[in-house]
Amino acid sequence: MNEGPAAAWAGAWCTKELNKSLQDMTKFSWRSFVYALKDAYAPINITGNAQARLRQLKQGSTLTSQFLIIWSQIMAEAGYGTITKDTPGIRKLVREG
Repeated sequence: MNEGPAAAWAGAWCTKELNKSLQDMTKFSWRSFVYALKDAYAPINITGNAQARLRQLKQGSTLTSQFLIIWSQIMAEAGYGTITKDTPGIRKLVREG
């Protein structure tokens, strides 16, 4: 965060918070900085991005055990719980044949 747009954003945020703290005698915290940073730069649609990654996911030469770990992590990010063959919408996730 020492260069580019992130540095400009961080510098402006710190200046704003410093000026605000001089007026009302409060201290800004690292937690408030991280929250503001994530709010400014975090992906907007984490769930949708994970669902798109699931649609494009292929095992390729990845070991099955490693692939299942990756698949489970993306499933959690995509907002899916445990998937069974009776789960509504399973046909969208699994291509048969």
